[in-house]
Amino acid sequence: MQNWIGGGRTPRDADHVPPPPEFVPSLMADLFAFLARDDLHPVAQAAIAHAQFESIHPFTDGNGRTGRALVAAVLRHRGATRTASPPVSSVLVAERARYFQHLTQYREGHVDAWVRDVAIAVARDRTRRSSRGCCSTRSPRTVRRRPAPPARTR
Repeated sequence: MQNWIGGGRTPRDADHVPPPPEFVPSLMADLFAFLARDDLHPVAQAAIAHAQFESIHPFTDGNGRTGRALVAAVLRHRGATRTASPPVSSVLVAERARYFQHLTQYREGHVDAWVRDVAIAVARDRTRRSSRGCCSTRSPRTVRRRPAPPARTR
């Protein structure tokens, strides 16, 4: 079933008409291949993956929540955060008009401003969290872990 974003009851005046359903499986496979890469900065990968997912818009409902969860999943998987779901997503949707403008620009080939805004959102989240003392702002790769105590034997 063809879906669309905005415009009412038909896609005629829609803000965005995603690809037809028959293209979704191959587009999602391409997105999964992109997510498997490790040669990009994690924030850039998360931002691009989110925008691409939103552009594919594979579901009739829940794409926004899933796309925001994807940002968290990429950052967690790549070691850019130690929490399962940073509130970066709330920063992304706080300015809805700006968010939708970025997605439109992304679809037109302009990626830099979107990646920059996601990077700012991640940095703001880290600053907010470190000011509350709830976590380190250092990358998990540089966090020193205490060695495990020796196992006790009876």
